[in-house]
Amino acid sequence: MSHLTLYVIHTESLRARQQNMQQAVKTIQAVGQEAGWRVDVQYVLTPNPSDLNIKDLEARIKYEPTGEAEVDAHLHTLNVQELSNLEKHRSVWRTCAEKAGCSVLLNSLNMVIEDDVTFVPESKGLADLFALWAKTPPSATYHLIPLCLANQKCKLLHSKEAYVVTPVGARNLFAATQQIRFNARGHLSLWAATNTANVHYPTERITVDGSKLGIFPSSIHTHNHLVFNRDYMEMLELAKSEALDVGTLNKYWTVAASMRSPDLCHLLGVMYHRAGKHEKAQQLFLTALQEMAARGGLLTTGSEIMTNAINIHKFLQADLAMAYASKEPLKYSDKTALL
Repeated sequence: MSHLTLYVIHTESLRARQQNMQQAVKTIQAVGQEAGWRVDVQYVLTPNPSDLNIKDLEARIKYEPTGEAEVDAHLHTLNVQELSNLEKHRSVWRTCAEKAGCSVLLNSLNMVIEDDVTFVPESKGLADLFALWAKTPPSATYHLIPLCLANQKCKLLHSKEAYVVTPVGARNLFAATQQIRFNARGHLSLWAATNTANVHYPTERITVDGSKLGIFPSSIHTHNHLVFNRDYMEMLELAKSEALDVGTLNKYWTVAASMRSPDLCHLLGVMYHRAGKHEKAQQLFLTALQEMAARGGLLTTGSEIMTNAINIHKFLQADLAMAYASKEPLKYSDKTALL
């Protein structure tokens, strides 16, 4: 019987993701077992941001360009949440690398998923892959198989919520990330871009990053583009217009009310603000803030959602009157303007 080890990257404090994560695990186990695979599950829960030895990490961080322009454009100062996520992936790669050269594990594969993974509706891609691999294991030259992509054309991967990695690929990735340049997505992108002969892309997308759909807020980024959400991308294109039509914006109000995605609510709030509808903008900013807090999204003093939820009050006359009457000093500077 062929053997799959499923590594699940999760942060225990993100309780809003646990049901989704368990459903994803059950789906993979069911599909794998039907195709004759034994699926063992290992949860990767550490290191959390509070576990990191920042001094040791700082010695490894060097934001040096690699010569791959598209990937180098992703260079940025990493926050502790990104570093924690990268180190969780590295712990998987270290474990998988130890299997390299073990003949007993020739018919074994390693799959890595994150807790926000979702499956493309009605896709049979996962079942087809399991059935194919049961008959013919992946080519010995394919050491990385992203399940979140199909026929990748750009070098910077859009997401990293699910992939298959061989012991050899894991060993190479672990070694390549001893020096930290990027977050996990950036390093996977760099390795894929520089080892194209060792990367296989399925003919169809199998998984989608739930954080990029708007199902969950991002737990590692304060600004999160919902690149896989059609309504959000339509709104983002519309936001480029100099004049925003309120009637058009109202069409997206129902979408925001039903999804309650912090990132979608925030973008729509910015658009209502630009259209002069500050009360609606305030509603959306506060909803975004509440949903971020309730669902484990990353909130910092530099978060655009946090900043705009505060700054919108200066555009509301009733709030201004109350502010002028108050003798309490403001707790936040007025220097940061709305988007």
